[in-house]
Amino acid sequence: MRKEVDFYEFVSLIVPGSALFVVIGYVFDIRGMDSLLAPQDFGSLGIHLILAYITGHLLQAVGGFLETLYWKAWKGMPSDWPVSRPQKPDSSIAKAAVEELCKQKTTDLRQWRTLVAQARSTVYSSGRAGRLHVFNANYSMFRGLVAAELIVGASAWVSSLDPVVFYPILVAVVLLTGYRMHRFALHYARELFANVAELVRIEGSNSE
Repeated sequence: MRKEVDFYEFVSLIVPGSALFVVIGYVFDIRGMDSLLAPQDFGSLGIHLILAYITGHLLQAVGGFLETLYWKAWKGMPSDWPVSRPQKPDSSIAKAAVEELCKQKTTDLRQWRTLVAQARSTVYSSGRAGRLHVFNANYSMFRGLVAAELIVGASAWVSSLDPVVFYPILVAVVLLTGYRMHRFALHYARELFANVAELVRIEGSNSE
């Protein structure tokens, strides 16, 4: 069993989980948790990371639900847009890749997602997925942070913080975090289709 924590796990799980711990501790002024919220030794740091890792998984579950609601308003994630939003194509989506995937002229979103999944597997197996890993990890991190921020907002009602000051700040942070989540989803789709386009070009060159 793999024991090391990889980049995705650290960015998408531990960072949101740790952030939730620290903010909750501040919001409710939990003095007894200072050693866990701001670890001063390896023992408390280890416990903090374990709890953050577990909490991060729970936040991603909440984030997955929020993600479904958010992207529904956009008619699917950016990788769905060539089919779900053909009237508003993203100019940065690699045209050759989209044309290659659209050879079957499908308008069925499920079939399109199957084609995209197959293309993604090809990109990963070709060893070209380095940037995709980074974009996916950052997207997941911001998704988890949005979930954490909404949980903080819901729980802060019973805290002693001044809502007139706290909630405008929280709303601004949620909007900025959501914006970054959206941008990394776009980056991921662009990178995926750009890699597909490049693989199509290489395959075409080799077949000549």
